Amino acid sequence: MPITDADLARIKAEHPDHELHLLSNAEMGVEVVVKAPGPAEWKVFRPSQSDDLKKPTALRDLLLCCIVEPPAQAFMAVLGHRPGLAETFGAELLEIGGLSRDTIRRKL
Repeated sequence: MPITDADLARIKAEHPDHELHLLSNAEMGVEVVVKAPGPAEWKVFRPSQSDDLKKPTALRDLLLCCIVEPPAQAFMAVLGHRPGLAETFGAELLEIGGLSRDTIRRKL
């Protein structure tokens, strides 16, 4: 599913108020465009990650909330064949949302 420069121009024009990111996985041959998760998406994601029943689908649900291209419904078919892509791309969304282990702390 290559996303062309023309596609990117269209997507950016359709979503002028969102921070957009192109995520590519060459090994699987899949590209997606996602919007950065905002407070609303994070508010849904965090409790589901702590819930034993919802935890297995927390990253998938975050990805489906943030995916712009292809449409979430169409990407569900891809996940039917490659379910691990939800975690692959979901992990990227966590970093885009600000989750980082690279913080330095010092006691004052």
